[in-house]
Amino acid sequence: MKLTMNGLKDKAVWEKAGIDVPDYDIQGLYNKTKADPRWVHFGIGNIFRIFIGSIADKLIRDKKLDTGITCVESFDYEIVDKIYKPYDNLELGVILNGDGSCEKRVLAPFGEVLKADYTDGREWNRLKEVFRARTLQMVSFTITEKGYALTGLDGTYTRGVLSDINNGPERCRGAMAVVTSMLYGRYQSNAAPIALVSMDNCSHNGERLMKAVFTICDEWLKKGYVDEGFLNYIHDSDKVAFPWTMIDKITPRPEDRIAAILTENGVEGMSSIITSKKTFIAPFGNAEKEQYLVIEDTFPNGRPQLESGGVYMTDRGTVNKAERMKVNTCLNPIHTGLCTYDCMLGYELFADGMKDPLIAELARQIGYVEGLPVVEDPGILSPKTFLDEVIHERVSNPYLGDTSQRIAVDISQMVGIRFGETIKSYVKRDGTARKLTAIPLAIAGWIRYLLEVDDKGQHFDLAPDPMIPELQKTLAGLKFGDPSSVGNRLRPLLSNENIFGSNLYDDGLGEKIEKMVSEEIEGPGAVRRTLTKYLFENTVPETMTQQVMVKPGEIVFREISVPVPEPHQVLVKIKRIGICGSDIHVYHGTHPYTGYPVTQGHEVSGQIVQRGSDSKKFEVGQRVVIEPQVFCGHCYPCMHGKYNLCEGLKVMGFQTTGTASEYFAVDESKCTSIPANMTYDEGAMIEPLAVAIHAAKRISVVEKKVVVLGCGPIGILLCQSLKALGASEVLATDISDYRLRIAKDVGADYIVNTKVQDFGEALIKCFGADKADIAYDCAGNDDSINSAIRNARKGSTIILVAVFGKLANVDLAKLNDSELDLNTTMMYRHEDYEDAIRLVSNGKIRLKPLMSVHFPFRDYLKAYQYIDANRETTMKVLIDVDPDSSLKKTDDNSGQA
Repeated sequence: MKLTMNGLKDKAVWEKAGIDVPDYDIQGLYNKTKADPRWVHFGIGNIFRIFIGSIADKLIRDKKLDTGITCVESFDYEIVDKIYKPYDNLELGVILNGDGSCEKRVLAPFGEVLKADYTDGREWNRLKEVFRARTLQMVSFTITEKGYALTGLDGTYTRGVLSDINNGPERCRGAMAVVTSMLYGRYQSNAAPIALVSMDNCSHNGERLMKAVFTICDEWLKKGYVDEGFLNYIHDSDKVAFPWTMIDKITPRPEDRIAAILTENGVEGMSSIITSKKTFIAPFGNAEKEQYLVIEDTFPNGRPQLESGGVYMTDRGTVNKAERMKVNTCLNPIHTGLCTYDCMLGYELFADGMKDPLIAELARQIGYVEGLPVVEDPGILSPKTFLDEVIHERVSNPYLGDTSQRIAVDISQMVGIRFGETIKSYVKRDGTARKLTAIPLAIAGWIRYLLEVDDKGQHFDLAPDPMIPELQKTLAGLKFGDPSSVGNRLRPLLSNENIFGSNLYDDGLGEKIEKMVSEEIEGPGAVRRTLTKYLFENTVPETMTQQVMVKPGEIVFREISVPVPEPHQVLVKIKRIGICGSDIHVYHGTHPYTGYPVTQGHEVSGQIVQRGSDSKKFEVGQRVVIEPQVFCGHCYPCMHGKYNLCEGLKVMGFQTTGTASEYFAVDESKCTSIPANMTYDEGAMIEPLAVAIHAAKRISVVEKKVVVLGCGPIGILLCQSLKALGASEVLATDISDYRLRIAKDVGADYIVNTKVQDFGEALIKCFGADKADIAYDCAGNDDSINSAIRNARKGSTIILVAVFGKLANVDLAKLNDSELDLNTTMMYRHEDYEDAIRLVSNGKIRLKPLMSVHFPFRDYLKAYQYIDANRETTMKVLIDVDPDSSLKKTDDNSGQA
């Protein structure tokens, strides 16, 4: 299969390969585009093709647009000759999902492709013709931030811009000069209205584009190349508009892995190229599924129905807030702040860096701790939800293949944009930005990166960046291994308002960044030590809050000293705690093995912030769950690996102090790390899931028909565990339709409400006359166990999971008569924790559907009251011990609502 017009004729072959092809007349679209151009785009590389191209493609497929895009390249003409022309202007777009799957689609909205090359008379004149067309409504741009920059760090025009100014409209090359030249031709022809739409990642992008066009016009006016009427034309917003936008779609370079997949699918010629201008491009594009485009709805000559392509059309104020949210807080600062550290710590893929607890914590603090408090909510997008998606789904997507080197391209032109606005927000609010830590670390990391020495002391290559020579000249004398070399060398850089928008010394950050840089250049390992110091060690307070249930139904909070970890312990900053049925019994005073006062908390997730002197298992910053069992290690069960049956077993939160405090010191053997793609919410549910996993493993369930009686949290987790471990069919029973719906949603094959349907009849209806191979009782009452016994197939197995609150009245005669195996299960062991984490991480088990509501730490009592009042519609309640955790909320419910 060839990606050409002729190659697409056999659509069935493409569709058999799993590749969607256009259902519209491509050649007819191309002809219409040339006859009636409506949309021109400058900068026709990867993000344009797979993002803007996909929007136009959807509009065309849905018959909302009948022309394509006129594609203009002003920087790298090889793209036209080697990527567009040989493939008849087609692109094969590949969406990389977080589960490893791909969505493949041929995109064909690229109706005409032109080089903005004045030395090629045919191309240049055709571009003029397009701009003179009254049908032309919009000109969009994805040319990166540097495409709008007319001056260097010193504020003077760059060599290329000076050349364009001096040569005039007929012999210019830069995008800003070319579009100004084309606008001049439009003005001379008919002065028809038009919108110029920057879609690049920079603050006030429409304003940047406008100022660049105005500046070129002003300079040409001085030299007599244009007239006053043209100046008035472009300054008239009813004639020429410059809408602001926010764009967001992570688009890595074309990946060899994807080329191999496409080749295996039978598509020929999928190799990527690197042009002489270092553009990485291919006949295909690969990107994440998530995408956002918000545009100010100011189009004086009309526009395509962009909203039908998923574009948010709104006012300038909302665009500005959305753009600030993304560019200054929720995505780009995380990319910019982390990519330099990735390069120094040896991470090629950005997603691999996110697995490093130090890098992940830097992301969390840049976004949640320092960004969100000063971000404005745009209304159309929730900053918190957006950031959750970025941290947990997007930048940690291992299949995206995005490299830190790609993100670091032109980074020196982005640092000020990414962090300057947030810094100014703190100065405006507090009078200083001195309290910031993560953002200064990000800036320090950029400076340290410019030394071209990694954290091992080895040379590495910097990503392409035109400002590097000038910056390295400014930093001359700054030496790896010599902290004192910092001296005053950073002052010209950190005080440069052209970079940061302010003087960082006046903002209270200059000296802090100097100190951080001096620590990061001390020698091998200094970068990692510095991150550990500022992100964790310096953040642990002297005192903390601890929850104590002094008697049933009464909870107090007390301030105590933060514990110092013993040699083999770690200090865990507690993030989330789950409340289970046993906790509720303690609250009501009906738990038989718990005395008061007691600090609760046994379903828990957190992050290691300190290590004891002999602790070697974990690094500071690792995210962990804690196993709450305290066992002797000497009794018969313990000696035979069954410590869950320890004769003297104690459980944190019941017979010994639980984790319901801001910090908790625990033996490192009790901790298990959780992967980067697992939220703290999910981590807090690993303990109950381990109970279900252990129960499911008590007997082989492979290819077995299984019934689960009782759909509380354990029952629903057990349904999923059974399916994940190979059960052929699972029937779930309960008397609550609410719980049964959740069981069905997460994978139960059959659900039966035994309040309205006879269990025995339902069992035969679902499984046939042979009924179930195994029955699990997760309800724990006389009715459930006896129902299981009465309706079990003779010789089958019943496993008791639930804890009976009183002496049971059980039909042992029937049990004996049917020769049933009655088995039991008790808690879990470490391997069950590991299995639980693995199954959640790989998507085999879903925990989010069970999460009902969150409560702040100090609203522990309200959480219990909520459970009592909403018992029938409550599954899992989570306590937010650390409100700044980079944790996805299960929904918008709050215990404070």
